[in-house]
Amino acid sequence: MSQAHVQERVPTAVHAELVWMGAGGWVAYDTSVPENDARRVLAYLECKDQHVVVTWVRDKRADERFDSLRDALQAVRGC
Repeated sequence: MSQAHVQERVPTAVHAELVWMGAGGWVAYDTSVPENDARRVLAYLECKDQHVVVTWVRDKRADERFDSLRDALQAVRGC
């Protein structure tokens, strides 16, 4: 696998995994859902303008803005 395709994985909660996509972007996955199931994607997180914007995918909530990645992760853990 080339360096361009290597993804940093950060465990968040028991069934959640945060995958760095580059340029301040992360995807939160539910690891209890099979990889070929679209419901596996919980949210997209983007570091932007000194905040973290969470775009919810599975729960269809309004986008949320957090002061830190830690605060955003707590929201993802709670979904």
